[in-house]
Amino acid sequence: MFLKKSLRLTPAFGLVFAVALAALGQGNLGEPVPVASPVGAIASGPSSFLSIAIHWVVVPLILLIILVYACMLPQRTSDASIKTSGNAGIFAGLIVFIIFVVSQQKSGFMFSWEIPAYSFDFFGGLALIVGAGGGFGTALVVDIIKQHRALGFLVLFIVATTTIAMYGYFFIKDVRSLVLFTSLGIMLGALLHIIWFPEAMTDILAGPTDKNPPPKS
Repeated sequence: MFLKKSLRLTPAFGLVFAVALAALGQGNLGEPVPVASPVGAIASGPSSFLSIAIHWVVVPLILLIILVYACMLPQRTSDASIKTSGNAGIFAGLIVFIIFVVSQQKSGFMFSWEIPAYSFDFFGGLALIVGAGGGFGTALVVDIIKQHRALGFLVLFIVATTTIAMYGYFFIKDVRSLVLFTSLGIMLGALLHIIWFPEAMTDILAGPTDKNPPPKS
């Protein structure tokens, strides 16, 4: 049982490892990488530790949960063709991510510990609303096509956008605010979907499902 679960999660950990490798590849190994204070411009105190926890623990964890969720979707079906389509979507999404990373090689982005001063302005609120709508809508689409070969395209989209968002969050400081509010909105939308349709999460956690279960005697 443990081995089976480990194999199911292997694509997810592989993707995370690929993100780390691609990120490391962006730096110039011949030059020291400047490291700023993890607190940035935020004052010291309890609020500072809370900001650091949200910035470096909560948001990356949300993105990782979304990535693992996408990688587990193909494993939740017993239909071999759907599972193959979904797994192909995982690696296609990884290819899209690699293409994005290669395209950014000349941009000179570097990892920085500095936490930007976020402001919940119009664009932050818009990103939160769009993210919530996207999270709720994506969960609805999963419910509709989870037993269809089109699942592979949805997995491709989720894997590609999530890995690119992870890369942008760690290496492009100017988009951190956008990724933060959007990811929080996506998780909020997904949780609202679970509140409204709790049976959907039960079906996902229940394990592989069969499109044509045997009739009850």
